[in-house]
Amino acid sequence: MLAVISCLAIATSVSTVCGSSDKAANTSDDRLQVVTTLYPLEYFATRIGGDLVSVVNLVGAGVEAHDFEPSTGDMRTMRNADVVIYNGLGFEPWMDRAISSLDDPEMMVVELGPMLGMRPDAIDPHYWLDPLLAREQVQAISDALSGAAPSLATEFRRNADAAVTDLDALHDEYATGLTDCRLNTFVTAHSAFGHLASRYGLDQVSVSGLSPEAEPSPSKLAELTRDIKSTGVKYVMTETASTRGLPHAIADEIGAEVLKLHPLESLTPDEADNGVTYLDIMAENLTALRTALECS
Repeated sequence: MLAVISCLAIATSVSTVCGSSDKAANTSDDRLQVVTTLYPLEYFATRIGGDLVSVVNLVGAGVEAHDFEPSTGDMRTMRNADVVIYNGLGFEPWMDRAISSLDDPEMMVVELGPMLGMRPDAIDPHYWLDPLLAREQVQAISDALSGAAPSLATEFRRNADAAVTDLDALHDEYATGLTDCRLNTFVTAHSAFGHLASRYGLDQVSVSGLSPEAEPSPSKLAELTRDIKSTGVKYVMTETASTRGLPHAIADEIGAEVLKLHPLESLTPDEADNGVTYLDIMAENLTALRTALECS
C-alpha cells in the first residue's frame, strides 16, 4: 500500500513514516526523483532540492490545470518517482485513481493540503497565492524530501530557509503595498485568490467559481454585473492563460479595463521559455492589484 503522507503535522519527521528509496539508483540519474502536479510545487521543490533532485511537473506550461488528466506517460513518470507531491483538497481529482494504480510501497506520496491544516472541503485550494501559506508549503516539502533522503536533509533545510526568507520578504511587500488603497474589492475571472484576499484584508468578487469553467447562469451574470458595477471598480482581473471572454464582456458592460492577475497554477509557454518564476509573477500580481485597488 502506498504511504500517503497527508495527516501528519508539519513538524513531524516524514522519515519516521516512510523510509528512503533506492529507486533513483535504478535509473541513469542518481538524484532524488520528484514529481509535482502544479507549477508552484515544482518551483518550491526545485528551490529546496537544488542539484540533488530531479523535478518533473505533470501540468506543463500552457496546460489548464483544472482540465488536466494524466497520460500513460505521466503514470510511468510517477511510477519512476521517489516522491510525488500534490496539492490535494480536490484540485487534482484524478490523483486518487492514480495513487491506487501505482501500488508502490517505497514511493512517498505527499498531499500538502491536510498537512497545512486545510480540510478536504476547504473552499479555496489555491493557498500558494498567500505568501505565508506558501511558506508552510515549503516547510512541508522540505520535510518530505528530507524523509525520502535523510542524508541530504541538512542541505534541503538550508535551501528551504532561503526560500522562506524570500517568501517573508514577499509578504512584507504585499502587506506594505496593499495598505493605503482607495478600494478593498477586486474582481477576478475565478475565485482563486481567496487566501490572498483574506491575508491582506481584501474582498474578492469572482466571475465564476473555483473552476474557470463554472460559468454563471444568464440571470446570475446580470446580477453579478450589477454588483460589480456598484463597487466602483475600474478594472476586471483576468488570468494570463485564460481565453474566456466573460471577464472582458463584464468589463465592457461596466466601462472597466482588463488587467492580468495570474493564479500560478501553471506557466504559459513564454513564461517557461523566459525563465519567469513564482516570485516574478507574484511581484507582477502585486503591481496589478495596486493598480486595480488604486493604491497610493
